[in-house]
Order: sequence, then structure tokens, then C-alpha cells
Amino acid sequence: MHSMPSQGSAKQDWRKWARSTRKATPDVSDDIIQHLAQWIYDQDIQHVLTYKAFGSEISLERLPKLLPDVSFYVPKAETEPEPHMTIHPWETATLRHALGMLQPPPGTPEEDPSVLQLVLIPGLAFDHQGYRLGYGMGHYDRFLSGLSRDCKLVGVTSDALLVKKLPHEQHDLPVQWIVTEYGLTETNSGF
Repeated sequence: MHSMPSQGSAKQDWRKWARSTRKATPDVSDDIIQHLAQWIYDQDIQHVLTYKAFGSEISLERLPKLLPDVSFYVPKAETEPEPHMTIHPWETATLRHALGMLQPPPGTPEEDPSVLQLVLIPGLAFDHQGYRLGYGMGHYDRFLSGLSRDCKLVGVTSDALLVKKLPHEQHDLPVQWIVTEYGLTETNSGF
């Protein structure tokens, strides 16, 4: 396992550390799913964008089964005409993307992102201010900037990948909550 980078380190050093740490961390998906299911129920949230995990990401596959009355959606990463995301019904994600995750196949009808009340966001790591270390493609950053400020943003990670401070850019949008195996906590994002 790589040692944690110093505060001034480049994002690629943080990504190496996060990938190594994530591979060495036990799977905490079940604990996170339980916390999220209860929180979504308590908040009376009806429209949730989640994701299909790949590699060693936290898997939320069981979450829609626990909340059958909630509408779940899945993103599709697009590269043309520029990198962006579209959203689709959860059950349509059946095609393996080149990066390894399941996505909706071409031609799947899109949903309007304005219905979303909650977005569950994967990341390599998160910090206490709510900033996310992503994979470097910018899909989530562009997508999140177009959502209503009423839409709740929750970063999904293990406690081992929640750090004091990550490098971030001016355009990066912090999440308001982080969920780990220990539950949900509000970030210091200033929302």
C-alpha cells in the first residue's frame, strides 16, 4: 500500500494512493447500503441517481431492492460531442463500458435530471470539505453543476478513504454529505 501523499501532492499521486488503499480495504458495501436505505426512507426521497460499481468501488446494487417505491437512475458517461453524463432508469444498465461498469446501451431513453432529489457519487477518495477525488474525466463535475441546489449530493466511500484535505480545482463542486460504513455525516462544504 502506498503512503498517503502530502498536501501539496498532485492528483495523480492521490489517485495512486487511493487505488492502493481501496484494494487493501475490506468491502463495506453492506454497511453503507443499510445507512443509505434508512436515510433515504427518513428523508422521503423518491428519485435517486446512483451508479453501477466497477473494480473495487463501493457497490450499491442492493439499494434499489431495499427501497422498491423509490425511482433509481443510473448515469451513462458520454464523450461526444464533449464529456458529459445522461441519466437512465436503473434497470437499463446492461452494457459493459470500456472502463468496466455497466451502462445503458445506445438509444436508451434519457430521463430528465431535474427530477433528481439525491445523487450518490462514487470517488477514489473524499475530504471533510466534501471534495471528491475522481478518475480525472470530469463527467460528474459537469453534470452536478447543472442540478438544482435542492438536490442532495452524497459522496460514497469507506472511512479509510476519507481524508482531511484533497487537492481540488475552482470548478469542483463539493458534496454536502459523506456516507461511510459508520453512517452519514455532513461535510464542511458551506451549503
